[in-house]
Order: sequence, then C-alpha cells, then structure tokens
Amino acid sequence: MDSFTGAQNGPFPPPIPPPPPHLSPTLFPPPHKEHTTMAIESGLIGIGAGLAVGLAGIGTAIAQYGIGAAAVGATAEDEKNFGKGLTLTVIPETIVLFGFVIAFLLMGKMA
Repeated sequence: MDSFTGAQNGPFPPPIPPPPPHLSPTLFPPPHKEHTTMAIESGLIGIGAGLAVGLAGIGTAIAQYGIGAAAVGATAEDEKNFGKGLTLTVIPETIVLFGFVIAFLLMGKMA
C-alpha cells in the first residue's frame, strides 16, 4: 500500500467505481438514436455558416491589404490623409459583418 495515496496502484488515484444499479437509469440514461445521429442538413448548414464567415474574412483581408498599404503611404506623405485612409480601411470590415449575419441566420435554421 502506498503511503502517499493510500492506494495499491502507485501514485495514481483508484479508479472511479460504476454508479449503483438503482441510480443508473435515471442519472445516466442510455443514448437514444435521435441524440447520437445528426441530420445531413444540419451538417451542411454548419459548413455553409463556416464558409460564409471564412470566405468573407479572406475577402476582407485581400481588400485591406491594398487599402492599408495605400493609406499608410498617403499618410506618410501628408498627415491630412489619415482620416480618409482610416475610413477606407474600415469599409471592407462590413463584408465580415455580412458574413456573420449570414452565419447567424443559417445557424438559426439548424435548430
């Protein structure tokens, strides 16, 4: 017997015993078929929601790549262009917001 844990299996705790038979059906119900399977429609809706956000994010990144470089260059030449550059950099972010809206609408159909 180990003096540290009081168990005979070394430093590991003893295994958890199974629940008593009279509590097993109420606390641990067996899995039902409707809980273990997912409809193909729900999976496709989830994939569509992920694609909506992912592709919108990629499109926004591509747009902001060029806009950000031009905005930094314009601001370096004249500080008055900072506001215009910031505004033009923020505009593509609306594409991601539209992607999120589409994803939330699709996830609402999944439930």
